[in-house]
Amino acid sequence: MPAPLSAMNLLMMAARMARAEMIWGRRYAPVARLIHRLGTCVRGIATIEFAVIAPALIAVSLGSVEVINLLQQDRKLETVATTMAQMISRQTEPFTPSDNQFVFDSALLLFPQVVTEARVRNQSWSSTLQASFASVEFRPKDPACAKNCAYDAYVLWSSGGAVRRPCGRLRQLSDGAEPAYDGLPSALYGPGTVIVVDVAMTYRPLIGFVDLGARRFHKVAYYAPRYRDQIEAVRGTDDDGNALVICT
Repeated sequence: MPAPLSAMNLLMMAARMARAEMIWGRRYAPVARLIHRLGTCVRGIATIEFAVIAPALIAVSLGSVEVINLLQQDRKLETVATTMAQMISRQTEPFTPSDNQFVFDSALLLFPQVVTEARVRNQSWSSTLQASFASVEFRPKDPACAKNCAYDAYVLWSSGGAVRRPCGRLRQLSDGAEPAYDGLPSALYGPGTVIVVDVAMTYRPLIGFVDLGARRFHKVAYYAPRYRDQIEAVRGTDDDGNALVICT
């Protein structure tokens, strides 16, 4: 068994421990005081909290701006399509390539932001905003039918650039279906003709790191001719190279 410590040894050990505590206290006292001050100080809390939440607030704010821009473009394109269809439906003379150019250029007054968008994309505004016009006739499936007939839709003429309503019979789409260049909603089917205007544009976020993704808007407006049963057209090409095609 180890020999018991004498009173002298115990006193010496106590003295060493006291001296060590004094040395530690002198060395680390400033650190302890700083920790204590940090733990009890309330100055600057608002600044620290703002620095923590500021990135999230900025991201939400910029995202809101993008959502607003997206909704505005959606409504603007709907206005452009509706106004163009109204203009064509008021024709009292055959629709000519000059009329086609005039109606298409009206988009600059209705949606001037397209010029800025085209400049950002480094392309012409007529390439940024795609518009096509068509006259569609509804014919009874049974030529002998006189009442409560079923109809097919046929394109009489169309104009536009790379995308347009194709000549021939169009598909009958369910009401509420996504717009398609080769189809019309069922609610339109009935005797007579209708002017169809398609306006399309791809939305790209203005702020790079707010990734909403590119979204293509396709708006369609339908108007019956106002002063004539059917609006004829004259074959030709306008100044922008958009061809007006007569379907046989």
